Amino acid sequence: MNLQFLTEEQAGELLQVSDRTLQRYRKDNTHLLGVHYQKLPGGGIRYIQPVLEDWMVNLHDPAAHQRAIEEFRKNLLSNPKRKRSHST
Repeated sequence: MNLQFLTEEQAGELLQVSDRTLQRYRKDNTHLLGVHYQKLPGGGIRYIQPVLEDWMVNLHDPAAHQRAIEEFRKNLLSNPKRKRSHST
Protein backbone atom coordinates (compact mmCIF):
# COMPACT_ATOMS: atom_id res chain seq x y z
CA MET A 1 0.00 0.00 0.00
CA ASN A 2 1.42 3.36 -1.02
CA LEU A 3 0.28 5.99 1.48
CA GLN A 4 0.44 9.72 1.04
CA PHE A 5 0.80 11.77 4.22
CA LEU A 6 -0.09 15.45 4.38
CA THR A 7 1.01 18.28 6.62
CA GLU A 8 -1.70 20.21 8.43
CA GLU A 9 -1.43 22.94 5.80
CA GLN A 10 -1.79 20.45 2.93
CA ALA A 11 -4.74 18.74 4.64
CA GLY A 12 -6.41 22.11 5.11
CA GLU A 13 -5.94 22.87 1.41
CA LEU A 14 -7.31 19.46 0.43
CA LEU A 15 -10.43 19.89 2.56
CA GLN A 16 -10.58 23.66 2.01
CA VAL A 17 -10.68 24.37 5.75
CA SER A 18 -8.47 26.35 8.13
CA ASP A 19 -5.88 24.97 10.54
CA ARG A 20 -8.25 25.97 13.33
CA THR A 21 -11.02 23.82 11.83
CA LEU A 22 -8.64 20.86 11.59
CA GLN A 23 -7.76 21.36 15.26
CA ARG A 24 -11.45 21.38 16.13
CA TYR A 25 -12.00 18.17 14.12
CA ARG A 26 -9.23 16.52 16.14
CA LYS A 27 -10.54 17.85 19.45
CA ASP A 28 -14.15 16.77 18.87
CA ASN A 29 -13.08 13.38 17.38
CA THR A 30 -14.42 14.14 13.92
CA HIS A 31 -10.90 13.10 12.83
CA LEU A 32 -9.47 10.26 14.86
CA LEU A 33 -5.88 9.69 15.91
CA GLY A 34 -4.55 6.62 14.14
CA VAL A 35 -7.30 6.77 11.53
CA HIS A 36 -7.31 10.22 9.93
CA TYR A 37 -4.00 11.48 11.30
CA GLN A 38 -0.87 10.53 13.24
CA LYS A 39 1.18 12.47 15.75
CA LEU A 40 4.91 12.48 15.11
CA PRO A 41 7.42 12.06 17.97
CA GLY A 42 8.43 15.71 17.65
CA GLY A 43 4.83 16.86 18.03
CA GLY A 44 3.96 17.39 14.37
CA ILE A 45 0.85 15.98 12.76
CA ARG A 46 0.50 14.14 9.48
CA TYR A 47 -2.83 13.39 7.88
CA ILE A 48 -3.49 10.21 5.89
CA GLN A 49 -4.64 11.46 2.49
CA PRO A 50 -6.78 8.54 1.25
CA VAL A 51 -8.72 8.43 4.52
CA LEU A 52 -9.31 12.20 4.46
CA GLU A 53 -10.50 12.01 0.86
CA ASP A 54 -12.92 9.23 1.73
CA TRP A 55 -14.16 11.20 4.74
CA MET A 56 -14.94 14.15 2.49
CA VAL A 57 -16.70 12.03 -0.13
CA ASN A 58 -18.76 10.22 2.51
CA LEU A 59 -19.36 13.20 4.78
CA HIS A 60 -23.08 12.45 4.97
CA ASP A 61 -22.71 8.66 4.99
CA PRO A 62 -20.76 7.69 8.13
CA ALA A 63 -21.43 3.98 7.58
CA ALA A 64 -19.71 4.11 4.18
CA HIS A 65 -16.75 5.94 5.69
CA GLN A 66 -16.53 3.36 8.49
CA ARG A 67 -16.38 0.58 5.88
CA ALA A 68 -13.56 2.44 4.12
CA ILE A 69 -11.68 2.78 7.42
CA GLU A 70 -12.02 -0.95 8.06
CA GLU A 71 -10.78 -1.73 4.54
CA PHE A 72 -7.88 0.70 4.96
CA ARG A 73 -6.82 -0.91 8.25
CA LYS A 74 -7.16 -4.40 6.80
CA ASN A 75 -4.73 -3.51 4.01
CA LEU A 76 -1.97 -2.09 6.22
CA LEU A 77 1.28 -4.04 6.24
CA SER A 78 0.99 -4.37 10.01
CA ASN A 79 -2.21 -6.33 9.48
CA PRO A 80 -1.09 -9.35 7.40
CA LYS A 81 -3.64 -11.50 5.64
CA ARG A 82 -4.32 -14.71 7.50
CA LYS A 83 -3.85 -17.98 5.68
CA ARG A 84 -6.81 -20.27 5.61
CA SER A 85 -6.28 -23.75 6.94
CA HIS A 86 -7.33 -26.49 4.58
CA SER A 87 -8.91 -29.61 5.99
CA THR A 88 -8.50 -32.82 4.09
